[in-house]
Amino acid sequence: MTPSARRRGTVPKVFVTYPMPDQFLEPLRGLAEVSKWPGPGRCPEDIAHKEIADAVGVVGVMRWTPEVLDKAPKLRIIANTAVGYDSVDVPAATERGIIVTNTPGVLTDTTADLAFSLLVCVARRIGEAERFVRAGKWAANPSAGGAMLGFDIHHATLGIIGLGRIGAEVAHRGLGFHMKVIYHDAVRREDLEKQYGYQYVDLDTLLRESDFISLHVSLSNETRKMIGAAELAKMKPTAFLINASRGGVVDEQALI
Repeated sequence: MTPSARRRGTVPKVFVTYPMPDQFLEPLRGLAEVSKWPGPGRCPEDIAHKEIADAVGVVGVMRWTPEVLDKAPKLRIIANTAVGYDSVDVPAATERGIIVTNTPGVLTDTTADLAFSLLVCVARRIGEAERFVRAGKWAANPSAGGAMLGFDIHHATLGIIGLGRIGAEVAHRGLGFHMKVIYHDAVRREDLEKQYGYQYVDLDTLLRESDFISLHVSLSNETRKMIGAAELAKMKPTAFLINASRGGVVDEQALI
């Protein structure tokens, strides 16, 4: 980027919504004027809305409604640095000629690790037991800890709703615990059924038979509140629900 181009205002501006390490921005600096929120955390909305007014590209995660898009008349690309992109009104962006990208696959194993860690935690009541010990209750009554043995994971039934990249990795981890894996998805994965012995079932069967249910679906009009009062009532009283997708997939009021 030449000084004369900067003076003429012909250099496109790219705004980064969070403190991304500089080494990742170097390829952009020769092509554009890069403005980066220094942190901490993500840029507040009021500041972001001022920054995007003359930006051609935005890198990061922020909420893009039609009203926000209208604040960025020069915008041509939203480089969403996340797998999920439900924070972006994609049809509205497309209408305005704005390209939307995301970063699929970069957190597949990481998210699967987290989901299965939560499964182990709730089954074995690890968080509850940790608080019990920190409160000094173990020292006062060691035998009381025996009430926190929790439930076995091995040979239990793991129900996966959404056998995509992350769901498949969670299922794979379940095999390590000798779990029976059943799944429900809009797309049947016969390749994984043959390779690993997973069983495809309808949603009602999955809800009835699973000891652990792990959710791995994107948030859409079809999946919003897909787990509500009726679905929760079909689950075993002892079942555990792990939601590693978006919160809106579960009807929180029905869950409570």
